[in-house]
Amino acid sequence: MLSVIIRNGRIVDGSGNPWYRADIGIKDGVIVCIRRHIDGEAQVTIDAKDMVVAPGFIDVHTHSDYTAITHSKAHSSVYQGVTTEATGQCGGTVFPLSEQARQGMRAQIAAFSLKTTEDVDEVCWSDLAGWRKAVSERGVSINLAPYLGHGTIRTHVMGEEGQGGEKVEPTEEQMRKMLDEVRKAMEDGAFGMSTGLRYVPGRNAKTKEVIEFAKVVAEYDGVYISHMRSEEEVLVSAVKELIQISKQANILASSTHHKAMFPENWGKVHETLRLMDAAREQGIEVMCDFYPWEYAREANLSSYFYPVMPKDLATTDVVKIVEATKREKTWADIKAALYKGYEEEVIRNDTRRRELRESGVMVADIWNPETFDYVVHSRTHPEIVYKNFREIADMYGKKDYWEVMRQVFIDDEGETYVAAGGMSAEDIITVLKHPLSAVSTDSWILEDFPTMMHPGMVPHPRNYGTFPLILHKYVRELKVLSLPEAVRKMSSLPAQFLGLRDRGLIRESMKADIVVFDPDGVKNNATFKNPCSHPDGIPYVLVNGVLTVFDGRHTGALAGQVLKR
Repeated sequence: MLSVIIRNGRIVDGSGNPWYRADIGIKDGVIVCIRRHIDGEAQVTIDAKDMVVAPGFIDVHTHSDYTAITHSKAHSSVYQGVTTEATGQCGGTVFPLSEQARQGMRAQIAAFSLKTTEDVDEVCWSDLAGWRKAVSERGVSINLAPYLGHGTIRTHVMGEEGQGGEKVEPTEEQMRKMLDEVRKAMEDGAFGMSTGLRYVPGRNAKTKEVIEFAKVVAEYDGVYISHMRSEEEVLVSAVKELIQISKQANILASSTHHKAMFPENWGKVHETLRLMDAAREQGIEVMCDFYPWEYAREANLSSYFYPVMPKDLATTDVVKIVEATKREKTWADIKAALYKGYEEEVIRNDTRRRELRESGVMVADIWNPETFDYVVHSRTHPEIVYKNFREIADMYGKKDYWEVMRQVFIDDEGETYVAAGGMSAEDIITVLKHPLSAVSTDSWILEDFPTMMHPGMVPHPRNYGTFPLILHKYVRELKVLSLPEAVRKMSSLPAQFLGLRDRGLIRESMKADIVVFDPDGVKNNATFKNPCSHPDGIPYVLVNGVLTVFDGRHTGALAGQVLKR
């Protein structure tokens, strides 16, 4: 007997072809038959009349390796139809871990739940094999495809910035040790390597170092995905570096969460996509992924304040931070630390720029809070929403933008949310329509909010609503993309990039990762004010043939796997 039959659905198979009507039979986690009509019965039968049956969505860019241990049911992802995620992006992964780094990892994992560092006992691994074992023993609701992180390996061998990681040139011994770590991770089944060339410590690496890493990854048929040096003023140069790495390492490469930040850079995606097309014409395999949001990562405004709080007041509790900022002496110390920290970063970046320019690497300016972050929700000041700190200060005729933001924070009683550098709606559509672009979220799997999140953290709505937003806004409402093409960008295209030969298409013998949705009713409900709202119109999700969402509710199934390349 079949375990599941999905009847009467309109199958959008992930290839980009038009839909067709058929029944799907599933057994032992695999699609075993696709027929116009399947005779017989199954343990579970789903009537998909008037609904679309598609491959489970594949998210090529997440940081879920940090949350898979404590958020195993993955509500944020599975409710939007995501069945597989690539983890370990932007150069940062949960492995390799030294004993010294274990405490820091415990703190990071604790930050995603209402636990103290002392309460987190789940960090029992040192490498990819150990992490895979830890996740598998606890179970997880979706599949995870782990990357190795260039930045994490660099830190593991060279040290944190200020402790060696700031050097632009590793020693021969350090390079040997780093490449050994790359080989180990690839032999443990990593899908490829990610870099965060805008972040510590990856921002210090020369292109030639990244190429040497990528060459080892390519030996194992892995892929390369990069948060590039810049998504702002030197974006075009950053794409050229990506193409150079892809060519010289002979590796499939992707510019991840591809975008142009800040109004002065809007429109540059036309040139970057042209460069990718030209590279492919020369036989260089490059592509990109993106998310359909005009603002990047969301945070509470307190995220600026708590890292520089006086030691005796150190806290991430927003309510306590509000009270601290009301005290003039405490606020004076916080503000002085904010300005000093930025000035020191500018000096360090200028040094890095001079050192890297000698090898042809262009380095972007340090992100300035004055223009980098935009308020996306204010409980008491709706007039400032979607304005940056400088624009808000100008609105009130003030020179010191931190004084203005302090007052907003106090007025809001801490309910002030900010998000990074605005993107252009037109640019999003440009990238969306390009055949080389896949859909991603740049998020983490989460369960509930706020009970499973640190009070100082705010998830971005992309965590909960990216894939439904594509379907309801860009397919149904704006009609800038056909439904089959949208599904291709969310299934077979990312599967091809990751090398997943048994997922991403509705075909016999493929793994039964399947999403069933209402094409007329699917809707994103996540907003910057209410980012953890689940979508409408996705009643069924199967992961490895197991019903994980049934009639719109999570079944509790933990049928996901940590996949190997």
